[in-house]
Amino acid sequence: MGGTYINALIKKFFRTHFSSNLAFNSSELSFRLGVNALIANRSNYQNLLNLWDAEVRVFSQWGEDGIIDFLLQSLNISKPRILEIGAGDFSECNSRFTLQYRNCSAYLVDSNFELKNGLTNALQPWKSTSDAETTIVTPKNVQEIFYRAHAFMGGVDLLSIDIDSLDYWVAQKIPFDDIKVAIFEYNPNFGAHQSLTIPENENRSRFDIHPSGLIFGASLRAWIDFMAIKGFTFVGSNRIGNNAFFVKSDLVSKVPLNLPNTSDLSIFVDWRIRDTRTELRKFDFKTPSEVRAVIAEIPLWDLDLNIMTYLR
Repeated sequence: MGGTYINALIKKFFRTHFSSNLAFNSSELSFRLGVNALIANRSNYQNLLNLWDAEVRVFSQWGEDGIIDFLLQSLNISKPRILEIGAGDFSECNSRFTLQYRNCSAYLVDSNFELKNGLTNALQPWKSTSDAETTIVTPKNVQEIFYRAHAFMGGVDLLSIDIDSLDYWVAQKIPFDDIKVAIFEYNPNFGAHQSLTIPENENRSRFDIHPSGLIFGASLRAWIDFMAIKGFTFVGSNRIGNNAFFVKSDLVSKVPLNLPNTSDLSIFVDWRIRDTRTELRKFDFKTPSEVRAVIAEIPLWDLDLNIMTYLR
């Protein structure tokens, strides 16, 4: 009887003093650990060999949170204005950690109907200048989206595009005048040499274009050539090899890195992820050589020759 009573008191004590006072959710824990990791990383920013050495993953898919912090620190951009096209439901994206950590501004766009709820649930709306727009982004509407974001935030410093579709053609319509940092998902399976993208009229999901899910976006070479015209320099990728980072060329000297050799991009397309699917959209874990055989059968748009061609 006495033991039961004491156990009950102990349980009540823990419920009232620990559960209510010390409880925190996993996202808050991730955020706090991420801040500590970034602070520790900053002491080595002057000694990085490759951009991906700055990786820290908090809410980004791979390690983009750390890379973004490194670039913002290098360029002395304390509170960036971020336009992220392809933010998903906000649980895993390139803007979330920076928005929370730097108390900056963000305009988020995705076709995912959970985006607005995700933003509201993750961050208290009054703590930042942020907004979300739910729509399918196309080359026809992206300029209007950009100007809405620009008006809302008073400019755009950092642009991130990842829509697994017409990413390249969408970027063609964006004004890059104010932008200082740009992040584009590229398709490493398109190889290191050719400037390739899916055709401009292929406005379908990557699984509708081909059941493997391999046919989407543009090659890294295509992005580098396009951004050079816009006055940007390629500074590297994430380690896994699917996100390319660009800095305005007149600012790139502030970034303490040896710039990549763009004549050989093979290190940036060394793709080890086996995420190919069957027609039922189940993983079939094709090897890199099997992946290349699949893509070699699909015609792609060659941006150098302006014709449909095949992967070589």
